[in-house]
Amino acid sequence: MKFLCFHGATTNSEHFKKVIYHLRRNLELDGTATFYFLEALFEAEPTPDIEYECPAPNLRWFDYDHLDLSKGVKHFAEMATFNGMTSPEDGVRRAWGRYGKGVGSSAELMLDYVRNIIEDEGPFHGVIGASEGGSAAATVLFDQLGLARKHGQPCPIQCGIFFVSTPPMTEDGEGCLLCDDDDRRITIPTCHIYSEKDLLCWMAKALQNVCQEDGKTIILHEGGHTIPHTEKLMADVAEFVRRVKQGSTQETPLIVHNAAQG
Repeated sequence: MKFLCFHGATTNSEHFKKVIYHLRRNLELDGTATFYFLEALFEAEPTPDIEYECPAPNLRWFDYDHLDLSKGVKHFAEMATFNGMTSPEDGVRRAWGRYGKGVGSSAELMLDYVRNIIEDEGPFHGVIGASEGGSAAATVLFDQLGLARKHGQPCPIQCGIFFVSTPPMTEDGEGCLLCDDDDRRITIPTCHIYSEKDLLCWMAKALQNVCQEDGKTIILHEGGHTIPHTEKLMADVAEFVRRVKQGSTQETPLIVHNAAQG
């Protein structure tokens, strides 16, 4: 299987390679998977509280007019966490109303860029995204599933893996695709890795809610808005990939990692 990989906001592909090292090693050793790492298009200010020190370039998938992460993810999470949220989708709408202006054209540019990569370097059999990169990956996934349906062909992409990710954009980049106002779903197996302690976990849940139940795996950890890179957790993600490759993903497991497990 060949995976198309989308790094998180204000980082880059080399950073993401390090973060998912144990996943890559697990799947590459026996030839289960290979990985193609994309570089986002838009420059950004460094974020001071990302998991590892991340040398330049600092890049983003979407170019927001009113969203500055230079004060840190924790600062943004505190600003974007709303009292009285009735659902994850309600939280996303409120955040979009505050921060989502000016995204449209950059979302279209991102899609065109990735479509060209898929045409030149594909086929790809899975996507992996982190945080904002998860939103980009899910947006691309909806796009590719739609193109496959339009042409009456199966979509080569068989699964999606989302680390502490945010929901997909609509095609025009003017909003997020949410389960309570759009009946479209990601209709392939997905794996969602996040923490209930993440101040932005409602974003991950909104993404989770637009994915079909069959074949969905949820892996919870005890960190915040981070990607755990322990061998044990990444082995569980690798097991999801192997189930997809073997076609045995009908179960919907919940896997919980505590601090002792890693």
